[in-house]
Amino acid sequence: MRIATYNLRHHADRWQERFPLVVDTLLAADADLVGLQEVSLRLGTHNQAEIIVDAMHQKLGRECYQVYFVECRGTQKGNEGVAIVSRVPVLETETIALPGIWRVAIRVTVEMEGRRMGLIDTHLHHEPIFEETIRYPQAQALLAWAQQCNHPQIIVGDFNARPDSTTIGLMKSHYLSAYEQLHGREPGHTWPTPLVDGVKPEEMGMIDYIFYPGADIQVVDCQLIGTDADPADERLYPSDHFGIAAEFVWR
Repeated sequence: MRIATYNLRHHADRWQERFPLVVDTLLAADADLVGLQEVSLRLGTHNQAEIIVDAMHQKLGRECYQVYFVECRGTQKGNEGVAIVSRVPVLETETIALPGIWRVAIRVTVEMEGRRMGLIDTHLHHEPIFEETIRYPQAQALLAWAQQCNHPQIIVGDFNARPDSTTIGLMKSHYLSAYEQLHGREPGHTWPTPLVDGVKPEEMGMIDYIFYPGADIQVVDCQLIGTDADPADERLYPSDHFGIAAEFVWR
């Protein structure tokens, strides 16, 4: 089973130019389930994930993906949310509101290779940048929600938290990080890419993760995605984040 996570940067920063790069990035990831963050609702009658999936279907010449979306609550940043894109049948969908400011999570339950599992996608709060008073309770709520299920849960998303933070320490006390388990360390950073300017060096960091339960699932491949610029423009990247894609097998 292949799982990916990707923050889209909603419709900011040259979206129309980035759009084909995002489509190509997700097609190349070839994931069964993709967690998307910063999914814009300001691009017409369809949300941004649906628009991307329509373009993927056009390139593939067939329809194979479904979009499951939840809007952030009371956001001051404009209409956006998180979504899961699935090419396997979804048995159940659920959403929760996380503590604090407007953040949410979505879960789909699927059957992979004869066994049931859940994928949870979220986007924890971005402020304060180096202080976990909002993100830590959000991670606690996320873990409590995951533990209510009697089948394995994979948790993906933009956690806005560095590997040495208490928030990620909490996540790693219950789950394994796919990239770290395969490579022996986390990548140097997943945000930002050269798409955006004005980020201080100390603000750069690894903030996107795929967490999985090691007792049930084993990671066999994990790589960053969206790491290539447009050949004609070295600053044009698919997003301001690199994504992550991982392949898992049942133990």
